[in-house]
Amino acid sequence: MRKLLTILLFLPLTLIGQATSTGAHGGSSSDGLDIDLVYKGIVGNADQPLSKVQVNDTIVLALKLNNLDTIHQITYIHTDVQYNSAAYALLSTDWNTPTDAQNSVGNWSGNGMKMVFTDQHDKNAVWAQWQYGSYTNDASATGWQVEHIQSISPTDIGSVEYATIYFKVKDGGAGHDYTENIIITMARATDNITSDNANNAEYVYPTGKVRAYETQWITHTPLEDLDSNIYVKLNANGNIDLTKIKVKVIEDGTEKADLAFDNGGSINITDYILSSTKEYKLQFHTTYTESEWQTITENAVTLSDAVLVLKEVGAFGHGGSNSEFDYGIQYPNADSDADNAINPQDAYNILGHVIGSFNYYPGDSYAFATTFPIVKTDTYDDYKKSDFTNGTSIDGSHDKTIQSTSVTSEIDWSASTNNLEFKSTVLGDVNLSYSSAVASDGEGVQSINISNAPAISSKRVMNPLYVGAKNSREIFGVGVADVEVNEAFLNTDTQLEGDEIVTTLTLTSDDVSGFQLKINYDTTRLNFDRVVFDTGNTTTNFAKQAADGRVNIGSLEQGGVAIANGSTVKVYFTGDVSSPVGVVTVFNTDAVNTNGERLILNLQ
Repeated sequence: MRKLLTILLFLPLTLIGQATSTGAHGGSSSDGLDIDLVYKGIVGNADQPLSKVQVNDTIVLALKLNNLDTIHQITYIHTDVQYNSAAYALLSTDWNTPTDAQNSVGNWSGNGMKMVFTDQHDKNAVWAQWQYGSYTNDASATGWQVEHIQSISPTDIGSVEYATIYFKVKDGGAGHDYTENIIITMARATDNITSDNANNAEYVYPTGKVRAYETQWITHTPLEDLDSNIYVKLNANGNIDLTKIKVKVIEDGTEKADLAFDNGGSINITDYILSSTKEYKLQFHTTYTESEWQTITENAVTLSDAVLVLKEVGAFGHGGSNSEFDYGIQYPNADSDADNAINPQDAYNILGHVIGSFNYYPGDSYAFATTFPIVKTDTYDDYKKSDFTNGTSIDGSHDKTIQSTSVTSEIDWSASTNNLEFKSTVLGDVNLSYSSAVASDGEGVQSINISNAPAISSKRVMNPLYVGAKNSREIFGVGVADVEVNEAFLNTDTQLEGDEIVTTLTLTSDDVSGFQLKINYDTTRLNFDRVVFDTGNTTTNFAKQAADGRVNIGSLEQGGVAIANGSTVKVYFTGDVSSPVGVVTVFNTDAVNTNGERLILNLQ
C-alpha cells in the first residue's frame, strides 16, 4: 500500500518536492523543516482552549512551516493529515501561499486508510515515515481518512501557516477513543529554485530533517454540546460590597474555580459547567475580615429593628398587632429565638443583642456563613407570612446545588442564557436596611392597612436595661440609618470638667422616641467611668462597654411617646489629659420616631 501511495504522489511531484510535520517524538529537525499542527481555537472564538471544545464546535487547525535551513527555500510542501471520521468531519481548507501557487487537497482513503508507522525512525520524522512507513486499508483502518494537503509554488512559500483546516467536532459515541484522532503522518518538502541548488538539481529535504514539531496530533475528548451561558447573580443591598463576596464552583466534589462578583453582582461560570450529568455546587464565601463582617452585622441590626418588632406585636406606642411588616421575609429575620412566632421576646432579644447583653447568632458567632442567609430570588420574593407560621424555612445556606441527578431544574440547557439569581439578608435586620429589596410583584409582599389593625388591649413594658458597671466587657452591636427621608439631630460636646472628660449628648429634635450610638475614646489616656441619662422617668436607657473600649449608648421610649427635646446623656471619662480635643468620637447612629419609623440621626 505504501508503494501505491508513493506512485500516486510522485507523479505530479517529480519536478518539485516534498513536505514535513512536527511531533512530540524526536524533537525538532534543527536544520531542516518543522511542521507544526497548530490549534487556533474554534470558529467564533479564537481563544477557546482545546479543553473546552464541545461537540458541534468547528475547530481551526493550521499547518505551520518553520524552515530551519538557511540555504534552501520551500517551493513544494505536501503534508498528510489523518483523522477519524467518527470524531471529526473535514469542512474546508484555506491557503496562505504565494498568489501563483497551485494548492490542492486530495483524499483517496475510500472506506478507510490508516498509517502504520515504522519503528526504524521517530514517529515525527514524517519524511522518513513517507519512505519507510505505510498505509493500510484493513479492518483497523475503518473510519480513518487521510487528506493530502499540498502546495507547489515558483517562489518561496516561506515559514508560514501555509494551510488552515476546519474540522467539525462530532460525538464519537460511548467509549470512542479520541487519542490522536487528528495527526500528521507523512510529509515531503523540496526546493526547486535552481539557483539555490548545486548542479541546478531539485533539492529534497533529507531523511530525518522533516519533522512534525512541536505538535503532531490532537487528542481531546469533546465536551457535551452545552451552549447556554450561565451566570450567578447576587442582588445584595448596596451596603454590601459585592466584590468581597466570592463563589467557588465545585464539580463532583472538586473545586474548579473561585470567582468574585463584579460591582453589578454577576459572575460568569459558563466555562466551568461542562456536563449535564455531573454534580455542580456553588459555595459562597467572603473576603471580609471577621472584624469587618462583625461591623456589617452591627450596622444592620439596630434599635429600629427592635422597635419594628415591638410595633408588629402591638407592644410599641402606635403599633398594630400583625400589621407592621411589609414582607414575608421579615418574619424569619425577626424570629430571634427561632420558634416560628413573633412576640415581644424577639424584640427584647434583638435589643439585648444591640446593647451587647448577649449574642443570639448561631454558635454565638458573627460568622458570615451563619449571619448572612443567601436565598434563591424567587424564594426570597415569594416567602409569605403563612410559610413562616407553617414552619416552612428558607434555604439560606451558602452551599447551593445547581446540577445533580436530584436537581435538574436549576439549569435549562435549552436556553441561551441561564441566570442563577440570589438575594441576601442579615439575621435580625427586620427593616431590611442591609438586605435585598423584595420585588414589588413577589408573593411575599403584604398589603398594609394600619387603620384596620386590631385594637391593643394592653402594653408590655420593658425592664430598664441600663448597665453602668465599667468592668462589663461584653460584645454589643449597634447600627446606622440607611436611607430615610426624616431626620433627627443630636448635639455633641466634649469638655474638660475638673479631672474628668465629659461628653454631653443633647437631643435637639422633637418626635424622637429612641436613639442609639457608639462612642470611641483614646483608651491610652482615658478610662470610661459612667453614663448619666436625663431622658425622662419612663425612658429605657442602656450603656455597655465593649472589650475594645467602645461604649454603646441608647434610649428608648417604648410607649411611642417622644423623648423630650433637650434631653441629655452625659458620658464621663477619667484620665490625665489637658485638652478634650480629639479624645472622644461619636459614630454609628440610629433613631426612631414616635411611629417607630427609622430616622437619620445627625450629629452636630
